Amino acid sequence: MSIVAQAILLLAGAAVVFVLGALSGHRKTFPFNHLLLLKHQGLARLRQQVPAATATPSLRIGFDTTEGIADRREQLERFIWGGGDHRQAVAAWPASTDLQVQRQWLRALGSGVRAEHWRIEMDHGIDSVVLSLTPADSRQDLCVVYQQGHEGHVWHGRHVILGLLQQGYRVVALAMPLLGPNSQPTVELRRHGQVRLQEHDAFALLDADTGRSSIRFFVDPVLACLNRLQAEGYQRMAMLGSSGGGWTTTLCAALDTRITLSFPTAGSLPFDLRQQGELSDYENYLPVLYNIANYPELYIMAASGHGRKSIQILNEFDTVIWPGRRGMAYAAPIQDKVRAIGEGHFAVVVDNSWVGHGISPWALKMILQELRQDPSDSHRPDASNEH
Repeated sequence: MSIVAQAILLLAGAAVVFVLGALSGHRKTFPFNHLLLLKHQGLARLRQQVPAATATPSLRIGFDTTEGIADRREQLERFIWGGGDHRQAVAAWPASTDLQVQRQWLRALGSGVRAEHWRIEMDHGIDSVVLSLTPADSRQDLCVVYQQGHEGHVWHGRHVILGLLQQGYRVVALAMPLLGPNSQPTVELRRHGQVRLQEHDAFALLDADTGRSSIRFFVDPVLACLNRLQAEGYQRMAMLGSSGGGWTTTLCAALDTRITLSFPTAGSLPFDLRQQGELSDYENYLPVLYNIANYPELYIMAASGHGRKSIQILNEFDTVIWPGRRGMAYAAPIQDKVRAIGEGHFAVVVDNSWVGHGISPWALKMILQELRQDPSDSHRPDASNEH
């Protein structure tokens, strides 16, 4: 084929893509999502990265003992709940409900999986609909809390949930507040009238009106599930999630030591390593929260303690946020701090096996391997790894 013919074909292809994008962009119909994915993949490859060798975060850690961690945890509890034991700040366990949510994809999990829905009711009509999944040959040594991110329904993480169930793990899956099957109530605000809570940034208006922190709506459902699972006899509990679910995993593991294994994926970076446009949502940069405990401190709190481990997973070619290898810059220093304080383990894994935002098949395989580790096993991965 001649050069002219190749050029004509290339121009024709570009014209087709342009027309399809124009036609589908307004209503976001096929092939809008496919074209958007191609765009994100291209940007992920081309986006300027911060090399790990030159990224130097300021690890300003305000504690160096287990007592210091306990004090910082108490400060967080006072901010979120106004004081008291955070395990009592939520119901003993969520109530069961017969809601029919996404039954079609639940059937794909297999007839041997028992599905149950729980509902956790909170202030202002905000709730959390939780999916509890128990495989036929469920393991009794460990259960897993899976937190979905901003995509909405937990079925967006069905490949992760299915992978866990196939290994015999009991899975409790949650969507973030206001997303997926959860309510989006209308609240009466003194200065603004009736406002529907449709996205997390609206929580800032609610905070200003009530004088209380809406962060509790992110963590109360998780802690309520831990209460119920503990009452059912589970002694070891792991938690994982991606994006906003990764952020939730970090905060909950920092607050509650019952989470012995945590795998926050594509969830956060310290502020001094972020690039333009990476402040993210309300919960990810709320100043009053991070003045109490900054991100490096939260990472340490999530990893510290007897038999506890936190492995942060970041996607090198992330299509949404936190791309690159920046996490490698603080992995070893934070692990050194965890070791100096006492027991526990922290690591960062950079996943370059794919282009995307979430938990890749490779990352899921790694997580499953970690879950199978005997808690008494002295094996520990390096503080920072790159796939």
